[in-house]
Amino acid sequence: MTDDQQPPLGVHPDPQPALVVDRDADAIHVERGVARLHVNNQTSWSNLSEELSNVDADQRIVCVVLDADPNVFDLISRCGQDDVQRLTDILTRLRQPVIVTIRGRCTADGVAVVLACSVIVASTSATIGGLNPPPVPFGSVDYARLKARLGTGKTNLLYLSGRTVRGAEAERIGLVDMVVPDDRIDRTVTELASEISERAKDACDIASTQTDVRRAPRTAGRTGQAQAPAVAAQPNQDTGATLSDPRRTVDWTTRLVEPGFTVLEHGAAVKVVFDRPEVLNAFDLDMTRAFQRIMEDLGADSTVRAVMLTGRGRAFSAGADLGDSFSAERRSGLADHLRRVTTPTILAIRQMPKPVVAAVNGPAVGVGCSFALASDIVIASESARFVLAFSKVGLSLDGGASATLVARAGFSTAMSLSLTGRPIVAQEALARGLIDEVVYADEFEAAAQDRLLALAAGPTRSYAATKRILNDSVFGTLTTLLDREAEQLAELVETADFDAAITAARSRERPRFVGFTDA
Repeated sequence: MTDDQQPPLGVHPDPQPALVVDRDADAIHVERGVARLHVNNQTSWSNLSEELSNVDADQRIVCVVLDADPNVFDLISRCGQDDVQRLTDILTRLRQPVIVTIRGRCTADGVAVVLACSVIVASTSATIGGLNPPPVPFGSVDYARLKARLGTGKTNLLYLSGRTVRGAEAERIGLVDMVVPDDRIDRTVTELASEISERAKDACDIASTQTDVRRAPRTAGRTGQAQAPAVAAQPNQDTGATLSDPRRTVDWTTRLVEPGFTVLEHGAAVKVVFDRPEVLNAFDLDMTRAFQRIMEDLGADSTVRAVMLTGRGRAFSAGADLGDSFSAERRSGLADHLRRVTTPTILAIRQMPKPVVAAVNGPAVGVGCSFALASDIVIASESARFVLAFSKVGLSLDGGASATLVARAGFSTAMSLSLTGRPIVAQEALARGLIDEVVYADEFEAAAQDRLLALAAGPTRSYAATKRILNDSVFGTLTTLLDREAEQLAELVETADFDAAITAARSRERPRFVGFTDA
C-alpha cells in the first residue's frame, strides 16, 4: 500500500504479525487468518457490509475482529435502517466467528449490531443499553438474540426501562462476554483472536453451526446470572428426599454389567456407572453402543422411575477414545455411526419419560460433557471440571452439545467455551447456568444419591409430561442439529487439522493447525 492510498474502511496497519490488516497488500500475514477491521466515525456502514462480504469469501480468513472507536455503536443509530439491517444480516451469516469491541456508549441499533457477532468484548468504561421501547422489539430477531443471552426477565427489563448498564454489570448479566480495562482491550482481543485462529477450520464450523441460533434464537440462556454457591447437604438438613438419609448406606444390587458399564438398582432408582477408570471412562465404539442399549432399555422399563449417570474413579468421562473411535479405517463410516448410535443415545436421554440425573464426580470432557449436559439435572462435585475440547482436536460439537449447551448457558457462553475449549471448574459452571448444583467432595455421593432416590419416589407421570413440554419448547430441532453435528464431524475427521491433533496427542505435543490450506 503506497503512502497516498487510504486503507479501506479504516482498516489500519497493525504491529501484530498475526493480523491480516489489508488483504490486498503484498506484505500481508495470513498464517493465523485473522482479519481486523477498524471502524471509526467516518466509516461508511454500507462499505463495511461490502467488505465483510469479501472477508466471508476469503478462505484464508478464519476469524474477524470488528474493532470500533469509542461511541461508534452509539452513532450508528443515525444511519438508515436499511444499512443497519444489511450489516446485521451479513454478520449473522458470516462464515467466520466475529469478535467485536465496545468502547464508550453502545445504544439502540448499535446493540443490535453487536448482538449479531460471536463474542462481545467491552471496556470497563463502556455503557450498553438504551434500547428501543415496545411495541417494536417483542417478537423481533433483535429481541430474540438478546433473550438468548439474558433470559426473558432481564431482556424485558432493558427494553421497558430503556436503561444502560456499565461494563461490569453487562458482563455479570451476560450482555457481554468479557470486560477488560480500556488500556488492555487491544492486547486481550488480539490474544483471543489468536487463540481462535489456531483452531482454524473448526472455528468456522462452530460459527456456522450456531448461525441459526444467532439469527433466531429459540432458548433463554442463563449466562452470567449470579448464583449463590451451592452448599452440600448436611446431616441435619431436610433435602427433600423421602427414601434416604445422606448418612445412611443404601444397598445397591447389580442390575447389569456391560463392557465399560456397571448398572446398579435400588427399588425404582438406577445408577449407570461409566466403568473404565483406567482410561478415565473414555468411550470407545463398543461402549457407545452399550450405552445406547442401556438407555433405551431403561426408558422402556416402567419399573424404573429415575436414572443417574456417574463415573467410576476420578473422572466422569474423558470423552471419545480417539485411538479407537477415530482410527483411519473407521473414519469413513463415522457419520453413519453417529446417526445410528450417538444420536439415538442422546434422544433416549432427552425423551426418557423419567428424570435423568448426571452426577459429575470429576472431569467431563468432550462427548462425556455432552452426555452430562443432555441430562435433566446436573449435580457436580467441587472437583469436577467441564471441557468441550472438540476444537482442540480440530473437531466441532458432538453429542447434541450444539443444542444443550445453548439451552443451559446461552449463546455467548456456548460460543466462548466451544471456540476456546477451555476447562471450567464446577463453581464457574454453576454461575454460568451450565449445571444445577455443586456439592462438597466428601458429601457428593450421598447428596447425589439423595436426589436420585427422591426423584424415584416422585410423581413420575408429572415428570414425564414436564419433560415432553420442555423438550418441545427448547429442543424442537434437536434431531436436525444432531444430524448436522454428524455431517460436520465426518468432514472434519478427514482434515489435516484433525490428523495433526491425533499425531500431537500421541507425542504429547501441541498440534500445528493449517486451516483451509488442505482443502
